[in-house]
Amino acid sequence: MTRLLVIVSLIVLILAPPALLAEEFECIECSSAYFTNLHGESELPIVTIYKQRGVIRSKSKNKFLDNSTYYLEGMLTRPPSENFKLATMQKGEGKFAIVIMDTDGDMILGYEYGDIALQYRDSGSSLSGEFTNGTGKYKGISGKFELTKFTGESDKIKADLKMHLEEMPPLGPHIGYSYDMCNIVKGNFEIK
Repeated sequence: MTRLLVIVSLIVLILAPPALLAEEFECIECSSAYFTNLHGESELPIVTIYKQRGVIRSKSKNKFLDNSTYYLEGMLTRPPSENFKLATMQKGEGKFAIVIMDTDGDMILGYEYGDIALQYRDSGSSLSGEFTNGTGKYKGISGKFELTKFTGESDKIKADLKMHLEEMPPLGPHIGYSYDMCNIVKGNFEIK
């Protein structure tokens, strides 16, 4: 009987879908971001460039990405508008490359998708992302995640992380606007 259980268990592990083998994670990320509207008129789409740097605190037992830092950069486009005020803008589409580095110097590469400006304005989720590759212990990583604006103790967390952010190299000179925000990030990952 024990032998049969072992054989069945091995078959299940071999044939199990990747989602069953994936490890879940949850973290809080806080960031400072800069954005510049490249152009936008009533007849042309609004094009905005974003640069963001941040720090991550894990809320998972596995401590995935705890004390990591990240850089994000990308572009958002939204329908033409007479008004550049965030409160009246229609939802846009964005793609943002992200590089996460942990305290050992190992990196994860990925993308975030969605409207980063609406994520700042609203309390719901308008961003999702994926891990596409990595170095060191993250080589072969893949995974997906969702971001939800964190409205809890974000001021306390931002204050705790401010020193960490100040240790990171600046994003460089910028023309445009800036903001700070925190998000709860939930997802799963696997390393092959």
